[in-house]
Amino acid sequence: MAYNTPWTPREPDKAVAAAISRVEQRREPAPYGYLFRIEDVNYAGPLDEYDMPTPGRLAIEIEAIPIRSVTKCGWTIEARNGHGWRFVSRETRKRYALPTWREAVESFVARKERQASIYEARASKARYAIREATGLPLSLVK
Repeated sequence: MAYNTPWTPREPDKAVAAAISRVEQRREPAPYGYLFRIEDVNYAGPLDEYDMPTPGRLAIEIEAIPIRSVTKCGWTIEARNGHGWRFVSRETRKRYALPTWREAVESFVARKERQASIYEARASKARYAIREATGLPLSLVK
């Protein structure tokens, strides 16, 4: 059930309306509204004339997820594959999807900042391991 729509920070309301419209084209409108999630998606590039892959592209997309039911503790949303459901708590710090697109943007930025810090730490450890293995000063390790 990936009805993702390209995210445009210059026109966020248009992107949100388009995401909701995509869902409603395939099913009836959600009686309880929608939760939103923003993700980055890597698309593979085409093959060139020598059957070598070309660089792909990164897209930021917003997904409007229909709410199936509402409780005092949270929301039940449709699972990504369209079969089954998933519960999203109102009170947890890390939520899969959020009630407004602004909160979804904040959540996306926080996830990506954390991801970047994890990969930077891994790269730093790899450089340290290279330095220890070769005996080269860190300034000479690429």
